Amino acid sequence: MDYIKTLNISFNYCEQWHIQQAKLRNLYNKKYEIQNALNTDDKQYKKNWLKDLDDIRFPIFYLIENFGYLFLTVSFFVGIIYTLIEGFYGTLDPIFIYYFNKKQEVFFLMFIVLITSIVIIGHCIIIDKTYNKDLKIFHKFKEEAVVNLPILCKLIENEENIFYRLEKEMYVKCIIPQKYWEVSNVLKNYILDCRANNLTDAINLYEYELVLKRQTQLIEEQTRAARETEKYSKIAAEESKRAADNAGLAVFFSFMAYYEASKKRK
Repeated sequence: MDYIKTLNISFNYCEQWHIQQAKLRNLYNKKYEIQNALNTDDKQYKKNWLKDLDDIRFPIFYLIENFGYLFLTVSFFVGIIYTLIEGFYGTLDPIFIYYFNKKQEVFFLMFIVLITSIVIIGHCIIIDKTYNKDLKIFHKFKEEAVVNLPILCKLIENEENIFYRLEKEMYVKCIIPQKYWEVSNVLKNYILDCRANNLTDAINLYEYELVLKRQTQLIEEQTRAARETEKYSKIAAEESKRAADNAGLAVFFSFMAYYEASKKRK
């Protein structure tokens, strides 16, 4: 009974240790995020937000780079729209039909170029507004970070002290070896599922499954390597056969050339 009680206390210690570890990890991530923001100026933020800011400030660069793709896309949709309009209404406006038939290719091309340009410039304007909005949020975050960083550092220090005190207490009262604190929940499940009668059996079972898992991974890696070797061996054999065939053809043609030259000399 005392053993079960001690074991439950040990599992509770490990659970608290996991919770405290997760708290510290989250606090460290927040600290890193704040420090990264404080060390990032607007220029670096622009580079992080978009590799090439010229795509926003000067839509012509974006237009030139993506015109072909967007031109084909717009052409496809314009063609569908034109077909639908003609199908629903039978005939379009006579003036439109007159100019369209007179210079059909030019009209269609200019219309598509116009639509494509509008789409691209509109897209760039939206990106620009989004960037400015995100930049304002980033500036606000930096202002708050200056105030929050000292508070966060103090909180991290307190949580670290709690964590270290907990570890010291665990060295004395926790019967689970430190090596297995990370997998204490696995050991606990072994005992709860009656796969192990005590902590020693649970540790042995965990080590056995760990070795089994490593062996399985090793077999999978060896099988994969064997398949790759077989694949490359086949490729090498095919290349060798092709080279031999080419060499045979070269010898044949060399012989024919020599034979023809010999006939001419005679």
